[in-house]
Amino acid sequence: MRTYIFTKSERQTIINFLIGTINRSDPNLMVIISRIKSFSDLSHDIDLYARLREAVTTNTA
Repeated sequence: MRTYIFTKSERQTIINFLIGTINRSDPNLMVIISRIKSFSDLSHDIDLYARLREAVTTNTA
């Protein structure tokens, strides 16, 4: 399993979009958005990871 979803550069692009520094038409952001739309299992995997992390954290406390 990878230990990341986005590269450091992609993370910065996403952060810049979320804080309003760049707009949706930014070419780098468009690549990320396109990739997210293309991977139907990505959303499910993220949800599954979050549930697993919560279960492990709760059970080890």
